[in-house]
Order: sequence, then C-alpha cells, then structure tokens
Amino acid sequence: MRKVYRVKEVITINNAYKPEICGQLLPTAKPISYLGEIDPKTGILHGKEFLSGKIFVFPNAVGSTVGSYVIYALRKYNKAPRAVVVNFEDPVTIIASIISDIPLYKLVDIQVKHLIQYKELKACIKDGELVIEG
Repeated sequence: MRKVYRVKEVITINNAYKPEICGQLLPTAKPISYLGEIDPKTGILHGKEFLSGKIFVFPNAVGSTVGSYVIYALRKYNKAPRAVVVNFEDPVTIIASIISDIPLYKLVDIQVKHLIQYKELKACIKDGELVIEG
C-alpha cells in the first residue's frame, strides 16, 4: 500500500538542505494544546504517544503562544518530531516551528482525520508530497 498526498511547505529553516524527511506517522484528529498535552522532557503526547523522530500530523494548535516554548523544549531535550504537518497553520505552530527548527507543512487536499488509519506507518515528505507506505 502506498498513499501520496500533497503538502505545502510553510517553514523550513536549516532543514532546507534535506532532500527527504522520513519517520513514523503520528496523526491526531483533534487540535493540539501544546501546554498540557505534551510533556517536553519525555516527548510524550496525551500521556501515551512518543513524538521523537515522528512526523506529527494534527489539524492546528490552540491556546497561548507560551505553547511554542513546549515545542522548543522538545528540541532542547532531543524529543522533537522530525516534521509537523497541519491542516491550518496557526501562529503558535509557526512560532514553534521557527524557534525549534522543525519543518512545518500544510496538507493541501485532505483533512487529518482521513490519515488516522495510517498511524505508525512509515511516511516521508519530499518534493511537496507526503508519501505513506505500509
């Protein structure tokens, strides 16, 4: 099985030279509040999912801009996702991506809820595409 979805690059800082970003897909259908839903020291989401090295997919973030520093702390503790993919780029996620040097992409033609079935499968982002294999 191979699924391909279009993504638009929103933020790349020092990762612009990487030809491909790959990791296990971690989609969640609900908006994320970084402050309270993610433990920055362990990199655990909702008390059960590890973010480290994954492609983290969610609709958008909610809450205060202080949440951006939770993502920055993930980077500091080496628990950050390889990339973030959203339906709607919001200020909190944009700031988090910039200060943490995490690539940020926007899904072009599909909603996150349709990707839940591919959780834990290998995914790669390259040339404007999110490719899921399993």
